[in-house]
Amino acid sequence: MHAKPQVYKRSGAGQNEIMVGTYTYNRSNHYNAEMALFCRGNDLLVTEVEQSILQERTMAIKLLGKTKQ
Repeated sequence: MHAKPQVYKRSGAGQNEIMVGTYTYNRSNHYNAEMALFCRGNDLLVTEVEQSILQERTMAIKLLGKTKQ
């Protein structure tokens, strides 16, 4: 299984939320059963997921047309 995390930032302690889902554009509309997990009220978990996403972004390669940057 692969997952796609999302972070929702809201003002106020315990209001931040994460969602981890399995939706794949187009394919999930027709072939797959999908699921999602939501978690609110754990600001430490939200921060750790957000930091993980940002760390993964630093290792990404940006593709533009047929060239890499």
